[in-house]
Amino acid sequence: RKTNVTFSDTPTVRFIAFSDSTGTSYGAKYTGGTVTITEANSTGVEVSGRVQTPDGRSLRNTQVTITDKHGVARMATTSSFGTFRFDAVTPGETYTIAVRSNRYRFASKVVVIADNVNGIDFTGLE
Repeated sequence: RKTNVTFSDTPTVRFIAFSDSTGTSYGAKYTGGTVTITEANSTGVEVSGRVQTPDGRSLRNTQVTITDKHGVARMATTSSFGTFRFDAVTPGETYTIAVRSNRYRFASKVVVIADNVNGIDFTGLE
């Protein structure tokens, strides 16, 4: 199915990812005036971890982004326990995982994902 989208100006974001109400992940790419939306690869792996404050408390409602080598970024928001998860991540690729918080700074991590990964944890810097 194809749906045309019109912009009043040129978008600055070229790649995005989002999920529908059923949890199905999609990617979108803007090229030459066309937005292409595709269903994410459902055979990928899971990447998860936790975000915490400098004193070890869980940091909820924090934005975590995973970006592939092509600049395609997907976002997740941490749970009340500070956990995040990305499904359908393509194995064998290098990704940058970053945390954005108004309260703390976090060092980004560059990881090569080969299989399911649990325990990519971030601790805030003051």
